[in-house]
Amino acid sequence: MKAWQELNLGGVVSEPGSSRNFQTGSWRSYHPVWIEENCCQCMLCWIYCPDMSVKTADGKRGEFDYDFCKGCGICALECPGKKGQKAIVMEEGVSGPEPDAPRGSTRGDEERAERAGGPPSSRTEGV
Repeated sequence: MKAWQELNLGGVVSEPGSSRNFQTGSWRSYHPVWIEENCCQCMLCWIYCPDMSVKTADGKRGEFDYDFCKGCGICALECPGKKGQKAIVMEEGVSGPEPDAPRGSTRGDEERAERAGGPPSSRTEGV
């Protein structure tokens, strides 16, 4: 066993970029859910996210990286949404979208939409 003098100091970044080695997403109690049709692409969620969990592509907002998101809710708080409807809402639970749910699934959309202040999505109608 090491003596306390031999231990590394806490809160010290020993090498740049090392945070990518530590997936911290399992710490959260809530996770953000993106409602794309309410998104105005203002990118405030990306700017304010302390964990860089909001992914972007071609200058537009993409999905969350749930491996690093700690569920702080800053993205949902800063999100202006469209016409008073938030594009990001926080849902209880550690995990993100269910792994077996198809991309664009409306599973849980009614509850999400109610919290966001609008009608449920019809993204998968006719699919």
